Amino acid sequence: MANRLPTSVKLLHSAGPIDDLSKASWLNRTSKLESFVASDAWLWSGGTGVLIDSRLLEWMRAPSPKNLVRYYKYWGVEDIFTSITRRPTTRGQLWLNVQGLVDLRNKIAHGDYGAQATRSDVTRHMRGVRTFCERADASLARSIAVELKVLRPW
Repeated sequence: MANRLPTSVKLLHSAGPIDDLSKASWLNRTSKLESFVASDAWLWSGGTGVLIDSRLLEWMRAPSPKNLVRYYKYWGVEDIFTSITRRPTTRGQLWLNVQGLVDLRNKIAHGDYGAQATRSDVTRHMRGVRTFCERADASLARSIAVELKVLRPW
């Protein structure tokens, strides 16, 4: 099954362990190398195994629209926002809603006392997130089915 995974996903999955391995001194690499082989060899030998989801998201600090586009691109969806919307205005609204939520969250998390989420803000963001997630989920399922040549996984 690994031979059907996009190379971008395999590289992303292996990046952290390889980086850790390269930072270790030459004589202290044995355990890290054994761990890498145990967790990732199947990806590169065409076998089967388990993807560790946290590795695929390790680089993402916030789910900004740019980061979401980057993530879905790993799975063969060129632009997730274009994939899940038909009209440019809908696409723009969805993009701005996701970005607005990330920006508001960052302000609140970093102590900006002027940043507040009103009831209407919360309702609007929940609606936007639900729309994005439902549509992105369907798009990703289609892409994985095509990439891996399997029935839609969910």
